[in-house]
Amino acid sequence: MSDHAMVRRAAEQGLRAGSFSELLDQALAVDAQGAALFRRRARLVGRAAALLLDMFDPEVLVVVELGVGRLPECLADLPAEVAERSWVCDDPERAVVLSSFNGWLLATAGGAVALGSLYADSLGHGPRCPPSPERICVPT
Repeated sequence: MSDHAMVRRAAEQGLRAGSFSELLDQALAVDAQGAALFRRRARLVGRAAALLLDMFDPEVLVVVELGVGRLPECLADLPAEVAERSWVCDDPERAVVLSSFNGWLLATAGGAVALGSLYADSLGHGPRCPPSPERICVPT
């Protein structure tokens, strides 16, 4: 359930939310209908997590999902769904953890890629200036 699908489903159920963040704010303000949408999404994420755990058997699976990160009732639904559906995961509370970058993961990951190459060769990046002062410094 994408963010857009959540807003569309909310509208179909009569909730007025123009954006995903508005829908999340309504759910946080103890709107039972909005919270139910996020709980459903947490269970769907739990199903996907169970499949990933069964296929790859990682030690830890990091989940980035705003509803789970902000609504306590969703935090219980996700591992419960994993426990019910996974064949290999004995301890979903330990194996499935929330990212500390809830809501900012894409920006953080993009920054990490840029900084990774900078840290790998900190002197090799940036504009290359020819030794002659009359030349214009051009980035490479």
